[in-house]
Amino acid sequence: MTGLQWDTVKLDSLNNLGLLLVRIALGGIMLIYGAPMMIPGGPPGDWLGFSRQLEHFEKTWAIPPLFGVLAIFAHFLGGLGLIVGLLTRLAALGIACAMGTATYFHIRDHAPLHTIEYPAMLCLVALGLMMLGAGGLSLDQAWFGKRSGGKKK
Repeated sequence: MTGLQWDTVKLDSLNNLGLLLVRIALGGIMLIYGAPMMIPGGPPGDWLGFSRQLEHFEKTWAIPPLFGVLAIFAHFLGGLGLIVGLLTRLAALGIACAMGTATYFHIRDHAPLHTIEYPAMLCLVALGLMMLGAGGLSLDQAWFGKRSGGKKK
């Protein structure tokens, strides 16, 4: 193997590892926020659960139930999807929409900058994953043969 081929293999491995770490980080954050929206009670006993979360979205931000359902699924199922790398671009799209909406509501309500930057950053990370894909260390790769950039190997 020549030096150039070795460097390409090494770089490919680092890219795959980097995408895995980004997916786990964003997916884990979304799962932490999504679990209380899906499961009532929870360890602290104050998780809203699915139906009460929908009511909260509608009363607090006038979000229609259909969009509330999509937001909850984006948080919980999108987080799971990113962690394992399954339907990564679709999961990232849902998360980008949910976090873009959260950013909009924070800006609209003149929230302090430190509350705006967090959902905005999560939205941008999700947009990056939409563009790059899951990488080689994912179920997308294992099941569909898709790597970053949609190339088959």
